[in-house]
Amino acid sequence: MKILLLSFTNSSNFGDQLIVKQIIKTCEKYGSVITYSYSFQKNYSFNDDQDYFFLNSKANLESYLKKVYKDYFRNFYLIDKMHTYKNYKKMKNNIVQSEFLNDLKEADLLIIGGGNTIFDLSRNSKNFERYEYIVNIAHQYNTKVMMMCVGLGPFQTSNQEQGTQAVIQKCDFVTVRDNKSYEYGKNITHVHLSVDPVFFLENEKIKQVSNAIGICVIDYRLNNIKQKEYKKYLEEMKSIIERLRSEIPDNDILLFSSEPRDYEAVKDLYNMVKGNKNIELRKISTKEQLITFYNEIDVLLGTRMHSMIVAVSQGVPIVGISWQQKVTEMFKLMRDSESSFEIAELERHTDNIVKSLKRKLENSSLEIEKLEEFKSSCKERFIINLKILSEVKKFKK
Repeated sequence: MKILLLSFTNSSNFGDQLIVKQIIKTCEKYGSVITYSYSFQKNYSFNDDQDYFFLNSKANLESYLKKVYKDYFRNFYLIDKMHTYKNYKKMKNNIVQSEFLNDLKEADLLIIGGGNTIFDLSRNSKNFERYEYIVNIAHQYNTKVMMMCVGLGPFQTSNQEQGTQAVIQKCDFVTVRDNKSYEYGKNITHVHLSVDPVFFLENEKIKQVSNAIGICVIDYRLNNIKQKEYKKYLEEMKSIIERLRSEIPDNDILLFSSEPRDYEAVKDLYNMVKGNKNIELRKISTKEQLITFYNEIDVLLGTRMHSMIVAVSQGVPIVGISWQQKVTEMFKLMRDSESSFEIAELERHTDNIVKSLKRKLENSSLEIEKLEEFKSSCKERFIINLKILSEVKKFKK
């Protein structure tokens, strides 16, 4: 069977890279796999040597200009509409200039996903149109379409939700990674609840006790928030760290992120707390280093969702800071909502965050046992993907 995978193959985010790795690993059991990025780069091989930790001045300037454009100019209706149109046109041009259409014509199955696939952060964007265009072409070529382990939302308007529902209705098979995403398609018979495939990474953790707490720091400004809110977030994280230093003085605190773009914020927070004892900044440059990092910690205070999913895969208990609905939904899936705290309310929840981390450290064996039970249940939910792949293989072109 010939499988075409359209996914985050050129993303610098280590979570996205691990999603791609796990989906390819699954699909290769059923046939050959050709990959395309969402900018339609074929069989993209990510450059693990790229250093995101120290951004040069040009990169900083580009980042600043993009932020000004996103935070200010895109608030204007016409500019936002033009931005959406430009991106849609660019996608179509990228498709024409690539080998995607030829490969799609030859493929038995087009897989889209996983990760956060269809969502809209602006009222005027129509992310679903991109996927509708691709699905329509696939069906012209009699190529089956599957969205695998995808996240849907958030959306800003009912039209965006309805457009997304129309797209998943057109797909032949859809599996989603959380209950919130399932809500958008629960009345469509070919939509199934599954899980994120990164939960099934091989557990490479060797050390059982490391006497260290990992803290994943997010650059909250990437989520369209103002500088004032970003500084407030850093101050509240500083307070949490100082409380941990006071109440668990013998444990090291390791600051890091699973998203290279976050490291400016990681450095900002580190500079605010580095006067305290046993606090380190850890540079994570590759997805392999990220997995190895969990050997060094006993518990994680996470923000980036895949910093926490990888932790679970490695048997490391987690406490979460929810900055998007997908984080909240992940903890609901784990039946551990009491360990998730809204990022906008960190000051109010500082006591409970510290208590949760201490509880998970003190009851480490029990918490790890819970994680293993959860991962077993995840395997049962993932089986639907294997059934779909087997079914398509029987009736390939």
